[in-house]
Amino acid sequence: MVALGKLLYRLPRDQVERDPALLVLEAWLQHVRQNLSGIMSCAKRIETLKATSPTDTFVNLKYVQGHSEAILAFQYFMAAEGESALALTRRALRDIPRHHKRARLFADIYQLAAYQMTGKLETGLSIY
Repeated sequence: MVALGKLLYRLPRDQVERDPALLVLEAWLQHVRQNLSGIMSCAKRIETLKATSPTDTFVNLKYVQGHSEAILAFQYFMAAEGESALALTRRALRDIPRHHKRARLFADIYQLAAYQMTGKLETGLSIY
C-alpha cells in the first residue's frame, strides 16, 4: 500500500481531483493511515464528482460506486446514522468485486456494526 501511495502522489494533484477512482484509492490510503478527516474529504470530493460529471467519463463506475458507498457508510457510522450506514454497506457489498478483499472486509465490519447500532445485532451476526 505504501508503494501505491507513492505512485498516487506522483500524479498531478488536479488529475487526482478529477478522477473518482483515484480518489477512492486516496481514501483507502487515508484509511490505512487512520486519517479520518482525509477519508471524509475524499468521500466529499467523490460524491461531488459523481453528482457533477457524466457517468460515461468514469472507469469502472460500478467498482467506484461500491467503494465510495463503503467509504460513505463509514462516514454515516461515525455520525451515528445506523440506518444510512446499513443501507450503504449493503449496496457496497453488492457492487464491490469479491477480489477486492480489503474493501469488502471494511464494508462487512461496518455492516455488522450498523446492525448493532440499529438494534439488530442478531440479524447481523446471522449473516456471518
